[in-house]
Amino acid sequence: MGHICVASTLLSAFTQEAYMRGYLIPRLGELLGTLGRGIIASSVLFAAYHADQGAGGLAGSFLFGLLYGVIFAATRRLWPLVAAHAAYNLLVSIP
Repeated sequence: MGHICVASTLLSAFTQEAYMRGYLIPRLGELLGTLGRGIIASSVLFAAYHADQGAGGLAGSFLFGLLYGVIFAATRRLWPLVAAHAAYNLLVSIP
């Protein structure tokens, strides 16, 4: 795997985590009335973003979205989630 692929994976993970967790969870929590609803709504959007991966990708992305959302709500830290997301993406992309 080349350096460009690794950099792209890191950038993608950072972008998704910053938007889905860092922005959407607090914002949707405000709009929907509770942080829990914000986590669920952002998880649905995160899963929809991965719809091209089929039903398994949708389900897995939704569950990861919930898990990462709960971790973000508890810690308010994005970097561990970015690292985990990037590591997972790199692992599944190794032939």
